[in-house]
Amino acid sequence: MSKKLSHVLLIGVGLFSSTWVMAAVKEYDLTIAEQTVNITGKPLKRITVNGKFVAPLLEFEEGDEAVIRVHNKLKNQDSSIHWHGLLLPGIMDGVPGFNKFNGIAPNKTYEYKFKVRQNGTYWYHSHSKGQEQDGLYGAFVIYPKDKTPLTAAEKTDKDYVVLLSDFHNSTSDQIMKNLKKEADYYQNRRETVFDVLKQVKRDGLKATWQDRSMWNQMRMLKTDMSDVTGYTFLMNGKTPQQNWTGNFKAGEKVRLRFINASAMSFFDVRIPNLKMTVVSADGQPVKPVPVDEFRIGTAETYDVIVEPKQAHYQIEAESIDRTGFSVGTLHEESSPAVKQIEMPKSRPRALLTMEDMGMSHDMSSMKDMNHDMSSMKGMDHDMSSMKGMNHDMSSMKGMDHDMSSMKDMNHDMSSMKGMDHDMSSMKGMDHDMSSMKGMDHDMSSMKGMDHDM
Repeated sequence: MSKKLSHVLLIGVGLFSSTWVMAAVKEYDLTIAEQTVNITGKPLKRITVNGKFVAPLLEFEEGDEAVIRVHNKLKNQDSSIHWHGLLLPGIMDGVPGFNKFNGIAPNKTYEYKFKVRQNGTYWYHSHSKGQEQDGLYGAFVIYPKDKTPLTAAEKTDKDYVVLLSDFHNSTSDQIMKNLKKEADYYQNRRETVFDVLKQVKRDGLKATWQDRSMWNQMRMLKTDMSDVTGYTFLMNGKTPQQNWTGNFKAGEKVRLRFINASAMSFFDVRIPNLKMTVVSADGQPVKPVPVDEFRIGTAETYDVIVEPKQAHYQIEAESIDRTGFSVGTLHEESSPAVKQIEMPKSRPRALLTMEDMGMSHDMSSMKDMNHDMSSMKGMDHDMSSMKGMNHDMSSMKGMDHDMSSMKDMNHDMSSMKGMDHDMSSMKGMDHDMSSMKGMDHDMSSMKGMDHDM
């Protein structure tokens, strides 16, 4: 064989090999438009993708080349799509104002093109105005190459996306207008005077007064678990009455890919009488953890594997503010269909605590502390630099105030987590410390104390 012919054959084999290993190109066209939908029995204008509410599932394999053309048919709005959790070039991230991406103008098309470099459960949504709330969101699932399970434990017979979301009869624009009028506009489950009386009976008047005073100072409500109420909660775009159903055969293992695509709702997810094994969180594999229930925050994803034994199971995702459920069904396909689901009973309404706010509200230990600070003139109260000081002053009864003996006391009060020490706003306070009789004010001998206040 001649040398020239050998070179030709080698080049041919090289070209064939490179073609053989070339990544598959997976293409989608997504058309964003405003159409009438009927989710709650009332026709409303909402955003659809390819005529669907919610947007369609996009599926890829790791290593694919993704080509996604997005056509904006909205009349008066720019749009965009952000690929939540994906590793991709910045210009492809889909957030207007980031890496010179300015959004997709009306009647324009933008082509997203990127290498799929990971696997797992993700989702996509708009980053323009309140379009996500109005329907522009969908699931984005990436399977391992050739759909080979990462581990033997993850091998399943069925694979379903469970997309949780919240639907409101008001548009996102109207919701924002209402919240700007009043931050508590949607707080329609507020505490009453009877709740206060119950707290007094349980905790005592003093503790109740202190607790309520702190909440009033923060201008917050204990019932403010979610900023917006009045939602209908959906599972894969269906209401509980429409009952999304995933079928299985006896003896099969089922993977459920939970995605919280809500605008702002957290859910507590459970399947009564069926143990779930969590195998992935936010697209990343985790050591399998068996659970009866888990909480999923906005934008989070969890993959669980179940092994159903009964003919029928109900998937229940309860909103954290206890105002409703997203409900669906797992059904053994040879069994009679369930005609009507049974709406679960809501758990008691939850209330926020000072611990949730990062503060300890147990102020009962501050006994015998003289709170009349009106005589402390001229004191600079920005105490944030006084590190490490023990603030339980209840034990300072009869204390000899000759402070010259307080060696090595570390006064850094920044350790009082969550408490705002900047007391400069206490206008009108008389700070004359000269009235603190018996107290030796020569603090120069307090070794270790940081005096720069």
